[in-house]
Amino acid sequence: IGASARFNRPSSIAYAAGYVYVVDEGTSRIRRINPTSQAVTTVTLIPELSSFQLAIAADANHLYLTSPSAGALL
Repeated sequence: IGASARFNRPSSIAYAAGYVYVVDEGTSRIRRINPTSQAVTTVTLIPELSSFQLAIAADANHLYLTSPSAGALL
């Protein structure tokens, strides 16, 4: 996993299509974890993440982001 895979204030977690997704507010990133290999990759960087709360949810094929504080489904 290495030092670059550290999390800073993970706030939400979801499971979809064999991967675990984590919203990491401290680094403004959405991260994907492969449970088999334990590899962690950055899915996206959201620079504005620190200015609003973000939650993550998933179904079998889709990942959903929502901002309860902004009242929006992203």
